[in-house]
Amino acid sequence: KEFEKFHSEDMIERVLPDSVIVGDYEDAGAGEAAPQFTVGDEDETPKASSTGNSTAASTEGESEVTIDMMLNAMDFKAVAEKKVSPEGWAYLYSAAGDEFSYAENEDAFARIAMVPRVLVDVSKVDCSTVVLGRHFDVPFYMTAVAMAKLYNPDGEKCAARGVSKMKRAGIDMPYMVPTLASCGLRDIMSACDPSLAKWYQLYVNPSEKVVESMIPRIVDYGFAALFITVDAPELGMRER
Repeated sequence: KEFEKFHSEDMIERVLPDSVIVGDYEDAGAGEAAPQFTVGDEDETPKASSTGNSTAASTEGESEVTIDMMLNAMDFKAVAEKKVSPEGWAYLYSAAGDEFSYAENEDAFARIAMVPRVLVDVSKVDCSTVVLGRHFDVPFYMTAVAMAKLYNPDGEKCAARGVSKMKRAGIDMPYMVPTLASCGLRDIMSACDPSLAKWYQLYVNPSEKVVESMIPRIVDYGFAALFITVDAPELGMRER
């Protein structure tokens, strides 16, 4: 049950060779309701149960936060830290070691200032750009975030639906699917608008055969670009 919460159904078939298969697993409790449980101590803020509909559990006495209340990126961060499970937040927000590099990156980004211009007609502002030969309405994209079921039961399907909804509303932006997705590629693609620009983020597996088997699937699903992660030769030591 814990494996299925965070990994796609076809992950074992894609990653492990047939030589390691020892047999079939039969769930003795199939058809029975799964027990409800919370993560952490009893005096902590309640978290979503393993079979709940949302990872966003409200603290007693707090009003539910809605998307239209978010004014900037820091608002999303503050709410997410309260709503996401401790495990999910540690995975999402952690960085290697003492996180000095992460802090430096955040400070460097904060130092990028917008240059004000005056006496300029801003009644019509065009934020569009061209990436890899395709026109997009905004100069950013929905990036690949692994293990999305840690934050939402629908995993990457939720992100795909969100970007597709923006597409239908007239805001075209790309969506990058992660290698370490919680949902199967077929399920993610079924949640995408057919005309959505799809990119794929690839971790190069030590086995060349695994990579070779993935490329045709990526092509068949109509991904416009393949982005290879090159700065993670080893897993980082994430102390969180």
